[in-house]
Amino acid sequence: MDSSALKKQRYELVNSMLEEGFLDENFSQLEELGDETNPSFLGELISLFIEDAQRILSELTKTLGEADVDFKNADALVHQVKGTSSSVGGQKIVQACIECRQFCENKDLEGCMKGLQAMTAEFDTLKNKFESLIEVEKNILAHDFK
Repeated sequence: MDSSALKKQRYELVNSMLEEGFLDENFSQLEELGDETNPSFLGELISLFIEDAQRILSELTKTLGEADVDFKNADALVHQVKGTSSSVGGQKIVQACIECRQFCENKDLEGCMKGLQAMTAEFDTLKNKFESLIEVEKNILAHDFK
């Protein structure tokens, strides 16, 4: 595939994520931060987001699985997921976090578990879309540096 076709594929992928509400304007702002001096900036940022979110979601799963659930800690972890997701424009994850935080405040374990499921599902979907984007980015970089 030539460079222009790869760039078109990238544009369409990002545009569909924006239109479907997976991403918001924060992602568009991040795209503007990358330049020729660091062409892999966005890919590195996405990779960090994925690692952080997976780690925090794992901690949250452990916290909610304890016999005596610390809802304050659970809320803090949900807040961390919300922050890291917001930083990359992960709008659907942010929305799931907002709902889950309400359950944490109400000390509603069943609601928290449903919130965790929703957050994890939205994260998994965005992760897959981001991984596709990173692959296209790598192909563009490989093509441009031939």
